[in-house]
Amino acid sequence: MDRRRFLKVSAAGAATLAVAGALGAWSTPARPTHAPPDLKALGPRTWAIVMALGPVFIGPDLTDPARLAGRVDDYLATVHPRASTEVQQGMELLENRLTNLWLVGVAKPFSHQDPAQQARTLDAWRTSEVALCATIYTALRKLIDGTFWGDPENYALTGYPGPYHLRPRTASHP
Repeated sequence: MDRRRFLKVSAAGAATLAVAGALGAWSTPARPTHAPPDLKALGPRTWAIVMALGPVFIGPDLTDPARLAGRVDDYLATVHPRASTEVQQGMELLENRLTNLWLVGVAKPFSHQDPAQQARTLDAWRTSEVALCATIYTALRKLIDGTFWGDPENYALTGYPGPYHLRPRTASHP
């Protein structure tokens, strides 16, 4: 892609995303997921988005999406408030109908799409020529993957026995 096309695509994408953000009233509420009342960083809407992202990113290994969403909430409560806000704004753009219509051709919020469409939507974000979309995809992917695979309850899924100092002591390894 030459420089002129890159600038045109980036400008058009940025303008579309700005309009999509401004037209938040056109968005549909995320699917209800009965978010816990004691959320620290996420709101009920972004909780629902994490609940929708987990199964697509993790796949069949994810048996408890609510546990993952709770760990994401815990993590986002520990980072700088600006970083947490930016991650949640990225989730809101992913959920926005207008953004999805422009980027994927589907005028449905992410959490209302079926799993196959969610996978296509995320792939469109991953491969987008608009750097903001690709960056949001990467940030959400790393957030979900890191939170899931960093959970000690999931270590066994990879064959990792856990940190050495937490492993059970045996006679051959005191």
